[in-house]
Amino acid sequence: MKKLKRSMVLAVAILCGVLSFDITSFASSSLLSGSTTDEKTVKSLPKKSDEVNKTYLFAIPDNGWNSAKIKLQYFETYDPSDANLNDFMYRQRFFSYKIVGAGANSIDLAVSNFLHTDGQRKTIINDLMQGDVIFDPTEWDYCTYWFNNTSYSYSKNTNFYGQVTYLLLCPDGIPATATDSAKIDFATQ
Repeated sequence: MKKLKRSMVLAVAILCGVLSFDITSFASSSLLSGSTTDEKTVKSLPKKSDEVNKTYLFAIPDNGWNSAKIKLQYFETYDPSDANLNDFMYRQRFFSYKIVGAGANSIDLAVSNFLHTDGQRKTIINDLMQGDVIFDPTEWDYCTYWFNNTSYSYSKNTNFYGQVTYLLLCPDGIPATATDSAKIDFATQ
């Protein structure tokens, strides 16, 4: 019986140690399915990124407060080898949240697909693949990881940027909504 207890304690300790890593350390190993570019090449190329870490409070009249902690990470990997163009060939987004409070079950969340735009022209990237992610359940209620490996080329001095947006909706709360975006400027000159 003692041996079983020790084994269980060891398994829990190992699991807790694994779960304490940042989410990006696990998810970045997803394969580029359907791509001619291998994972090693993508990892060696430069990246642009943005991250949003915020906590929102929603007052619930006659019922207290709701709190939503959000983490959105957005990465684009590009190949700068062409003299005039950058080939943005791989993108990924991580979205995590923790919700607590009086009406925590009433908060709805939505995360957009990847948007490439210069303010007038836009491309919404819908062909997403879901990756596996390990996260710490004591810190987050939920975590999701999506990626895409379609290539988009832009001039090195482009006005285009990438964006991922999230929306929180707390219908009984004051305020009733909150939103923010992670943005990446694609210009490199």
